[in-house]
Amino acid sequence: MAVCVSGPHTLLANRSNLKTVAVLSRENKMRVQYDLKQGQSRNFHELPSGLSMEVIVQKGAEKKKKNVEYPPLVFVHGSYHAAWCWAEHWLPFFSSSGHDCYALSLLGQGESDAPADSVVGTLQQTHARDVADFICRNIRSPPVLVGHSFGGLIIQYYVSNLGGDKLKGAFIHLLTENEELYPKLKGAVLVCSVPPSGNSWIVWRYVFTKPIAAFKVTCSLAAKAFQTSLSLCKETFFSATMEDHVVKRYQELMKESCRMPLFDLRKLNASLPVPSVPNCPLEILVMGAKDDFIVDAEGLKETAKFYGVSPVCVEAVAHDMMLDVSWEKGAEVIHSWLNGLEKRRSKLQGPKTLINRVVSNNLVMILKHKTSWRCNSECVCVGFDAIACSLASISCKTHFVFNPKQQKILSSSVKEPDSFLLMFSFPFVLCCCTCIKELSLL
Repeated sequence: MAVCVSGPHTLLANRSNLKTVAVLSRENKMRVQYDLKQGQSRNFHELPSGLSMEVIVQKGAEKKKKNVEYPPLVFVHGSYHAAWCWAEHWLPFFSSSGHDCYALSLLGQGESDAPADSVVGTLQQTHARDVADFICRNIRSPPVLVGHSFGGLIIQYYVSNLGGDKLKGAFIHLLTENEELYPKLKGAVLVCSVPPSGNSWIVWRYVFTKPIAAFKVTCSLAAKAFQTSLSLCKETFFSATMEDHVVKRYQELMKESCRMPLFDLRKLNASLPVPSVPNCPLEILVMGAKDDFIVDAEGLKETAKFYGVSPVCVEAVAHDMMLDVSWEKGAEVIHSWLNGLEKRRSKLQGPKTLINRVVSNNLVMILKHKTSWRCNSECVCVGFDAIACSLASISCKTHFVFNPKQQKILSSSVKEPDSFLLMFSFPFVLCCCTCIKELSLL
């Protein structure tokens, strides 16, 4: 019987697939155990394959502002790490701000089960799908995904499945199917992430510009020399000011965290680069570390350019930003970004009640259930951009335009697409669905 980790808005008791460690008599997979902090619990999410993922949960403190939204945060680690790397500092930090926090251990890592194969699988078909399954079956409201290093690349694959312009061709078919596989997100944070093209170019840049560093990185990660050399472990992951006994503790946990490779490197390179997402449907924070020994400045810029955002480079921290001496610097950047997330969305969306009433009552009914294609004032569809809406207006007599300044919906009839183009200053355009169906614009 599943025992749910209760919460006011994050978990659905009848959907939750989390099982508390107290319910299960599981043998520890890590010989070096991570002791949870106060308020944290170790749970296990059962995947469709029957394998279970470790989830360290820390529920948010009492909300400081009742009218402010605190999206749940789901953390995804990189190579040689597990859920514990988030539980050390960032889970207590963000839960104290009101966010429900969930740190996952990917299959074959930490206390999670391992598949029978020699490697866990692929970043997209295995890991991104596993993260999506956890969210789909346990999280009620859209979360913010936070990924570190190769965990950031996993999140990039997740985001590529959320769509953007690519959903237009077969939107009606994909809406229900893709939402079930990859639930919507509130946002995503990429921390010292491997760029969309992978780490091959980073390696080659190091070979030609920093040959000694290239040799050290290869020895440390590919040959796993960080597991036996304390100095190399510190240089690879942490700042020089971190005390040796702390590095030693993390080194032992990292040695035990990875029981099998996260992915087959050849298959990974064959699947790269990550599919592009024109008009990315969510906000993304790309942040790196000034003293990162693994992901260089060019890699950070590549990721930011891919998503059309400005990168944030945090001073005086190394690759393991969430564990480093100045871990709070990165946490504060994310906290500030989260605080502005709802404000930025509100500025774009206008009054939520008006938009939700139109979209949820009509768009969802039409596209998901397809109960009506009749053209009337209650049958509406969202136009994604200027081109789609202008083409739609050719065969559409009635449309609705939401004006955020006047806080009301304006209705008018148009015969020429040019007159329709005059209204593109409004961020939300709602069109009659008949034209969308006929022209297959979505």
